Amino acid sequence: MPSTMNTSERKICEAVGLTPSLIDTLNIDVSTINMRQSSVIFTPGDSCKAFLILCSGSVRVELTAKSGREVMLYRIQPTEGCILTTSALLNNELYYAQGVTESDISAIAVSTEGFYKAIQYSQKFANFVLVDYAKRVSSIVRLVDRMATRNAMQDVCEYLTIHADRNNMVMTTQNHIASEIGTAREVVGRKLRHLVNEDVISVKRGKIFIEKPEKLNAFINE
Repeated sequence: MPSTMNTSERKICEAVGLTPSLIDTLNIDVSTINMRQSSVIFTPGDSCKAFLILCSGSVRVELTAKSGREVMLYRIQPTEGCILTTSALLNNELYYAQGVTESDISAIAVSTEGFYKAIQYSQKFANFVLVDYAKRVSSIVRLVDRMATRNAMQDVCEYLTIHADRNNMVMTTQNHIASEIGTAREVVGRKLRHLVNEDVISVKRGKIFIEKPEKLNAFINE
């Protein structure tokens, strides 16, 4: 196991089945990478160079439609992998979405050859990959279901509720909300204007203030 790994990274490796003995015996190429916030990890059309397991930070995986609208597919959190990376490795495919760091990150990088070896010889690693893959598929199915049966007002209100600070203030933009909930900026704008007209929120210079939290929750539960 690389000497550059810290204790936390070593524990994550072992937790997913990448033990020091397995790495040494099979000569698996494992390293750590660090990237700054807003770094692009992969873009549509890229080939997969390594299997990444996030150790710290957060990665946003998003798809840009032909209309130009961005839809967030899922987030990768510590100890998680990426379904698009797994699919690219198993099916020799190219990426069709983009992965961007939402914060500074550190990750364990397993070479493509090492990934195939680990899948074959470590049942624990194979289970980790399959369980992570299954969870991602379920989350994407839920996303599709939500988009097909969506109530945009409920989605906007829910977003504001989740992201509000202790002062009931949300720092965001209409573009960001639209990307997060998978709709158009114009739709978000209309819903926010309706909430302003109902005195539920007020908007000032990129800040949204929730004036009536109970009424906002009523929109969510309609």
